[in-house]
Amino acid sequence: MSKLKIRTRVLLGLASLMTVGGVIAAPSASAAPCAAGTPGQYVDGFATEGQEIPGSPKRYEFGDSPYVGVRYDRCLQTIKVYFGGYTGITHYNISPGWGPQLELAPLERGVWTAGRNFRPLPPRDTLHFSVQACKRGGFLGRSTCTAWSPVVWLEP
Repeated sequence: MSKLKIRTRVLLGLASLMTVGGVIAAPSASAAPCAAGTPGQYVDGFATEGQEIPGSPKRYEFGDSPYVGVRYDRCLQTIKVYFGGYTGITHYNISPGWGPQLELAPLERGVWTAGRNFRPLPPRDTLHFSVQACKRGGFLGRSTCTAWSPVVWLEP
């Protein structure tokens, strides 16, 4: 069989596979929830206590705690937690409402992002987050931390 016939058969085979098995060749609609160029579709978190402070997304604090705000981007399928308000600390703790708390960098205006693969266990319809600012203790010493921020709820 000539090389031309072999190439033709391979190309025809691939073309038929793409036509019959379009799902294999083209991504499903669920893979891209928003059309290209569409501005983000955001859902902001809310708190039932604490005071709201200016900023976008809405952010909340107690007088003696860091601020916290949460935003879900439906197009990118990501959750961002905005936190800060303190200097001279060694770290922030974030409590995502399930599992153990996480330690974050001591940024005055920080953002923690949970990406597309983020799935809290067990699955929940409502997520909640809070943060606290801390100074690490000395050798074998405990950290000294602020009060926890208000709990910010998110319903993606």
